[in-house]
Formats: sequence, C-alpha cells, structure tokens
Amino acid sequence: MGSPSVYTSYGNVFPPLDPSSVPKLSAENSTVVTLCELWEDDGIPVTPGIDLALQRIGPHFALKNMTFRLLRHGIAGGCGDESVLAVGPALVDMHLHQAPNGCQLLIGPSCSETMSNIRGLIEHWNIPVVTSGASGIKFADKQKTEVLTRFGYTQEDVSLFLIRILDHFNWTNVAFLYDVDTYATDFQSSFQQVLQSSRLDIFKRIEFTKVMLGQNSDKQWLKDTLVRSSERSRVFILAALARNVYQIMVAASELGKLNSEYVYITTNLIEAHRFSDLFFFNNMAKSDPDGPRILGSLLVIRMKLPADDLENKAEYDQFADAVKTNSLKYNFTYAPGEQVTHLVLGVWDAVMFYGVALNATLAAGGNIYDGRAITSRIWGHSFHGVVIECTISNYGDRNFPYYLQDFSPKDAAFVVERSQPKLHKIWSLYLF
Repeated sequence: MGSPSVYTSYGNVFPPLDPSSVPKLSAENSTVVTLCELWEDDGIPVTPGIDLALQRIGPHFALKNMTFRLLRHGIAGGCGDESVLAVGPALVDMHLHQAPNGCQLLIGPSCSETMSNIRGLIEHWNIPVVTSGASGIKFADKQKTEVLTRFGYTQEDVSLFLIRILDHFNWTNVAFLYDVDTYATDFQSSFQQVLQSSRLDIFKRIEFTKVMLGQNSDKQWLKDTLVRSSERSRVFILAALARNVYQIMVAASELGKLNSEYVYITTNLIEAHRFSDLFFFNNMAKSDPDGPRILGSLLVIRMKLPADDLENKAEYDQFADAVKTNSLKYNFTYAPGEQVTHLVLGVWDAVMFYGVALNATLAAGGNIYDGRAITSRIWGHSFHGVVIECTISNYGDRNFPYYLQDFSPKDAAFVVERSQPKLHKIWSLYLF
C-alpha cells in the first residue's frame, strides 16, 4: 500500500526495429519462451493486449535467437466456485503437458479467489505471474507470494485513498453499506482491515451494514436501514454494483436525505461500458428526470488511466484502435466510444515489463526459468507505458493515481471538478 520511496525507471523500452534487421526464427532453431494465459472467459478478452506487447518485444528477442509462444486457456464460471475449482487442474495441464518446457510466464487469472487457489503451485514452480486483476488478495497474503505482480488496482490501495479522504475532511461518523456480491464483500473486508491498521480514531465510529440489493430487495427495509444509519452518520460509503448504488440513492432521495448534510461515496474501477459505474450513472442522468438531482450528492473514486491524458490523446487513441481491431480476431467488438478496460491495458504493461525484466535477467547471467529473479527486476521499477509511467511498488503492486469525481450538472456527467475548492484540494493532495 502506498508508493515506494525509491524505484528505478527503465524509461522508454523496445523501440520499433527495422524489419529487415530481424531474423526469421522457428521453434526448431530458437529458444522458445512460453507464455500461458489462464483467464476467466466471461468478459472482455485480454489476449489482444498480449498480442500487441509480443509484437513490440518479439523482434528484440529474435536478435537473441529467442521466440515467444502463447498458450491460452479460458476458465469457465467467471469468479464463482466453478472457476476456483477449475483453475488448479488447468494450470497443471498447461505447465506439465501443453508446454514442452513449462510456462515461463503465467498471465492471469483475474479473480482474487481463483488466483489464491494457485498461489502454492506458482511459488513451488517458481513461475513469474502477472495479472491486472486479483485486487482482493490481502496485503499479508500477497507478501507471501514472491512471484506475483499485480498490474491493476488493489482494493487495499483504494481503501487507503478513501481513508485519506475521510481523514482530510474529518468525516468521522460514517456508515458503510455493502452488498452481498464478491466485489462488495471483498472491498468491505479490505477497507476494514486497512482502517484498523491505520490506527485512526474513525475506525471506532464506522458502522458496517450488509444490505440485500437488486430487483428482489425489500425497499422498505433499505429505507429503514438508511433512517437508522442516519441517526449517527452523514457520510455513506456504498460498496455495490452501479444499479444498486443508484437504488440506495433513490431511497435516500425519497427520505429527503440528499441535501447538503449528506455525502455518498462509491467507486468506479472498471471503465468498459458494460461494467462501468460511471457509464451507468451518466446514462441515468440523461434517462431519469430526477437523475441529476439524485447523483448530485454522490462522489466517485476512480483510477487515472491513459485515456485521461489529453496532451497525449493521439498516442492513446492509436493504441486503443489497435486493441479494438485485434479484438475482432477473438470474436469481440467494442461498443462505439467504449474505452479499453484497464484489464487489457494492464496485461499489455505486464508483458512489456516481463520483457524488460527478462532482458535484464539474461544480461546478468540468469535464465528464463528463474521466476523470482525476473520478478525482482519488476518490483521497485517502472517503465514508460501507454502514455503514462507504469510503476510497480517494492511489494509487487502497481501504483495507480486516483481521482475523486462529483457530478457536474453542466456536463451531465461525473468529472474531476477542479473549480470546486473542496474537491480541488483533494484532487491536488491525492492524485499521486
């Protein structure tokens, strides 16, 4: 959690090469490095990001008489019990049977419980593992896994950011309402642990309440919960899917609890339209006549992504267009205007960073099979990725900057509102 005090930057890496200078190699006359993609098959494919990264690093390693091979295995069941049970046998099959010399890099899985189920295997086999998911693995457990690097957000870093906001505004009597889905319960658990370890007094004054949301939820019970919580709290943290957060906001509106006395905070950490909270909220602002008023009391935490850097928009757009074009090969089409999710961006960064670390390991006399040595050249380092610097902390997690956004009636959307003193101060302090 937090940024490393010192890290080493590799700078810009793997510049394009003249194709005429790159030898044509085959598996028979080169050293083959096998990348094993083990990813849940219920969402946006990350393979296009892997392909683009291999296109960048491949020619450079061809000069070393090395080629890359990608093996793919989709894990059925999303983040449920089916994937947790299936991941171990799938990894054994890939590493011991499909790959002649085993997996030299494992990409994925994304779900926290699924990743947790194979941590023993990857440690035993000394395979470097990269993922843009697994956000819910606790810091203490992450420290025990010396070969795992996470290129996405972590729930503990989001929790730390949220605690800094509460501490900055001196918001002490806080209600934390969380749904029963895996993400919500994981975030509640992470937030509670980080809060307790922070030793701040607000830990004693936060009330945690599990709420049953969705189409079959008891609306009167939800209102009763809000009334009971508001007897001591004016700040509500909402951990739930966007439609369920909106359900809470509607209930609060009907109770008259959306005035200036109340603050509601939630997160938006997935950018793809079909998953994005902000996309849902912005749509509700247009489709529900009461939407702008209801959303006016909501603050949203989100990551800063390359698409946010307007000065380098052309560079990002070129990358995003390449991902979307490549996604067609995997029978996936992005919606018009849809951003490339951080899961895909993360695996591109991960494969690029693996190439940098592998290069450094070989230069130091190491080999392609020493996962811990390769991982050690990722942790505490950075390189210039798509538009922004990709920095990995000394404990193997990416350091993302975060925004705090509020709803702008003028834009009918959530924005980083620098013109409002209360949020501009937070933006300046915590966009790190």
